[in-house]
Amino acid sequence: MVSQILAEPGAVVTPGTPVLRLATAAGREAVIDVPDDLRAVLPKDARFTIETRGDGPQTLPGQLRLIEPVADASTRAHRLRISFADGGQALRLGTLVTARLDLPEAPLLTLPMAAIRPDTDPPQVWRLGPDRRAEAVPVTLGQRLDDRVVITSGLAPGDEVVIRGIRSVTPGQQLGPRVSP
Repeated sequence: MVSQILAEPGAVVTPGTPVLRLATAAGREAVIDVPDDLRAVLPKDARFTIETRGDGPQTLPGQLRLIEPVADASTRAHRLRISFADGGQALRLGTLVTARLDLPEAPLLTLPMAAIRPDTDPPQVWRLGPDRRAEAVPVTLGQRLDDRVVITSGLAPGDEVVIRGIRSVTPGQQLGPRVSP
């Protein structure tokens, strides 16, 4: 089945230029575009819940099949191809869908890059300990997300960390009350 015509009849094209996009009966897949930040934290076997839009919405499970390696030049988004367990035969070509990433129960812990002490190896942050005293804590850094970084170990959810003025803090220093950035 022809799903898209990419060249006009009578047009002269160079060898290797696509002129038709074909759809096979082998199965359907959802195609979505995601920003580079989200692509960076997607596991290779990411699972999605795909919901069709319009009359009689359907919900289908899907699994990431492919992340196209080249980002779109204008949007800088990467295209994901999500395959369906049953082949998606219940869907028509061109059906609009909403994709929701099925996340694990564990939260993703991130900090601003400004919180990471630049003069330490391994990387460290200033955590507020008992009596609001500063303590240097080594952390393991994960994927960078714009101006934030994923913390894979060293901190727990709920820990308070110094973000501003990290160069002037000393170990054991008494810090004032929390101020929202």
